[in-house]
Amino acid sequence: MVVLLLCSWGKRAGHNRAQIIYYIAENIEQRRTEFAQCLATLTGGTEEAGLHEVDLSIKRLFHWAAYADKYGGSVQVSQQIILIYSHLY
Repeated sequence: MVVLLLCSWGKRAGHNRAQIIYYIAENIEQRRTEFAQCLATLTGGTEEAGLHEVDLSIKRLFHWAAYADKYGGSVQVSQQIILIYSHLY
């Protein structure tokens, strides 16, 4: 499943990429305590530190999901850059 997703990731629309990333973030968020406990066990840290790490990961996933949805994964040319370029020539 992961291999198929990676092979077709670049062909997906930005909105679809965002949906996938949101889905992952929401599922991790629902199981955040479980992930935090696993991190604490694996690293020898506290569960509080694990929760902090999981929360940061969720926050980053939501951020990048919004970014994928907004920009669609393509380079965006701003109007300001076009205006500056036009004044140079």
